[in-house]
Amino acid sequence: MKLVVGISGASGAIYGLRILEVLQQVGVETHLVMSDSAKRTIVYETDYTIDAVKKLATYVHDINDVGACISSGSFRHDGMVIAPCSIKTLSALANSFNTNLLIRSADVTLKERRRLVLMIRRPSIINRRRSTTSSTSRSTRRSISSTWGWNSTCSNAGPAMKNANAPSHSSAPRYRLKHRTGLA
Repeated sequence: MKLVVGISGASGAIYGLRILEVLQQVGVETHLVMSDSAKRTIVYETDYTIDAVKKLATYVHDINDVGACISSGSFRHDGMVIAPCSIKTLSALANSFNTNLLIRSADVTLKERRRLVLMIRRPSIINRRRSTTSSTSRSTRRSISSTWGWNSTCSNAGPAMKNANAPSHSSAPRYRLKHRTGLA
């Protein structure tokens, strides 16, 4: 199985990281593309370094390399997930504004009628129109509304991302949200 994993700059980068961790554990080939904002968000919100995130993926593609293999319809894969998906990425996808590899590969995924999952954090009513526009093909939108945040654990990321062999909630590793106010 081959999956493309995109991480945009929206809050909730831990969702994309957890997906990469689980896919690595089960031996799925992953192709990772992160936006520049995603890299800043990962450092800001988690204890991960960018190099540690890259090691979770089988292949890593540069956001500006629109000629990478994942930008072509001839690249066969089983689907793509963008977690989290920022409203900027969603808007660009809804309007086929292919300015970078993340958006281009998602657009090609839709064009080739492959599965595309967009994990949107707390979409507002204003953004539902863009969201509806992008879902006219085979994309699946998922709103993320969990207890992720201050001192919550990765086990709160949802049942689909839980590892059956993971430690119980009380002993699970904690991912603290780094915050400039010092509340982390």
